[in-house]
Amino acid sequence: MSEPIVRGWCPSLHEPMVAQDGLIVRVKPFVWGLSAVDLKSIATAAKAAGAGGLELTGRGALQVRGLGDAGVASFARAMVKAELAGPDAAVERRRNLQLDVGCGRNLINIADALETWLEHNASLSALPAKFGFAVSPSGGVSADIVVLGEDAGCILIGGETAVGPGPHPLDAVQRLTDAFLSLAPRQPTPPRRMKGLIQAIGAAAVLQEAGLKPIDPPSLGRRPPAVGPVHSGYGLGVVFGVLTLAALRSAARLATRYGDGGVRLTVDRAIWLSGVPSSAHVELAADASAAGFIVDPDDRRLRLNACVGRAGCARAHEDVRAAALRLAAAAPPTGLHVSGCAKGCAHPRAAGATLVSRGRGGRYDLILDGPPSAPPTQTDLSLDEIAAHLSEPAR
Repeated sequence: MSEPIVRGWCPSLHEPMVAQDGLIVRVKPFVWGLSAVDLKSIATAAKAAGAGGLELTGRGALQVRGLGDAGVASFARAMVKAELAGPDAAVERRRNLQLDVGCGRNLINIADALETWLEHNASLSALPAKFGFAVSPSGGVSADIVVLGEDAGCILIGGETAVGPGPHPLDAVQRLTDAFLSLAPRQPTPPRRMKGLIQAIGAAAVLQEAGLKPIDPPSLGRRPPAVGPVHSGYGLGVVFGVLTLAALRSAARLATRYGDGGVRLTVDRAIWLSGVPSSAHVELAADASAAGFIVDPDDRRLRLNACVGRAGCARAHEDVRAAALRLAAAAPPTGLHVSGCAKGCAHPRAAGATLVSRGRGGRYDLILDGPPSAPPTQTDLSLDEIAAHLSEPAR
């Protein structure tokens, strides 16, 4: 079961990533989701393995931090035994598929077919480790190839280029993937994401290789967080996605007491409980709040993104989560991201306000409406200066 550590990979169950606070592995739920029993199994295995913490990720997975070599092997064995992961490291590495909450039967069937394809097509091991797929009824998910819409009427590649799916969405996804595998290695610096390939050679070249045609992109409004009553279920918000073992067990208890025991981990870093009747909402909200979960979709803490910071990453210069909480009241509706370094791991996409620490004693560069890689709007600001700037009315 034990596998060598592969530095630079996105952490998966069998291939941990090295961090300052230990090794990190990631449990990626299968398309059918999780159950309350599964959450308890994860909590039990994480405790036995000596986990230092749990985190929900922006890809709908659960990250286990602070493990040693023996803990990684122990946790992996427990997950395979519980049928929450497969035993083959290569399969787990390429099984990067997100199923958004609210998907109907058609989209679930498409996701199931995609997962089977990812599991059984060994040639897909050539894909970069973070190359991912998603299925969503309404957008708001970040992946290289997204099957989008209740009727799967659009495929979004690189986050912005819309493609007609043709009669078979799965066939279109396969063509686009083959196009990436064919074109990316030909570039002087092979891109590791679909967006990078489009930036290098243009969307038209990618679509020509795939034999597909562009369509007008759908109009996607701002996606509300999957927190509170949503999609015949109930979402439990988690600040920064950080969980304790006790909180994971509490979520399992709530899923059984108020819902049908089904659970999904969302791209909003929330835990969604399925089958919760409206008659249970008030009692569930009180119970979940007492357990430390967020139940108000307008809670400004849900607008925050921040990495683990200097406590768990050698690249980070500050306790960025504490900084983000200080600024929560000023967080714009389109999000506030505080990054411990220029890499921007917690939210590499654009946010309403992005702060990047440059290692200057609690001072940050401010980027408005851009990703961490964008040129700063202002530089070398204190948190008080940033709060004042974000609180100013727009002119």
